[in-house]
Amino acid sequence: MPTLAEKWIEQGRMEGMILDAKEMVMEALIERFGSLDPKLSIKIRGIVNRDVLKTLHKLAIKVDSIQEFEKKLKQLKL
Repeated sequence: MPTLAEKWIEQGRMEGMILDAKEMVMEALIERFGSLDPKLSIKIRGIVNRDVLKTLHKLAIKVDSIQEFEKKLKQLKL
């Protein structure tokens, strides 16, 4: 049975992984398309599911435009 400290460490590790995933999505979009609309940035920062963020990172690499990315993001129904 994990101790309270071990639980906190694991929670912090997961939060760090989610923060990293958010940054990777935004960095990929900025690298490909230039600046990032603040509304889109806020939307990405609000996502807490790591699997969704992984999907968005893949989309950021594959889509042909930021508009296509935003359309697919809406389709995810977060």
